[in-house]
Amino acid sequence: MDNNSQATKTEEDKFEFSEELKQLVVERIKSIPSNLQISVGGSEYTKEEIMSHVQKGDDVGKQMAEIQLQFLKELTSGKIFQDE
Repeated sequence: MDNNSQATKTEEDKFEFSEELKQLVVERIKSIPSNLQISVGGSEYTKEEIMSHVQKGDDVGKQMAEIQLQFLKELTSGKIFQDE
């Protein structure tokens, strides 16, 4: 394995996809209207499909969790809803 591969692996390992995080993401997705499609990684999914991916902990589920975490961080930091 070269240095670039090791660096990428290290970055991926920093993201811990715990059961608590999965549950948080699933609960947030439940609040989305059922008739909306969610786009993750260039593909569209129903809310039920996204919840399934999150519960499995696969790549799509991890991407959705990262999106949700970023949103929450920006919301709590005040970046979202700041006066311009």
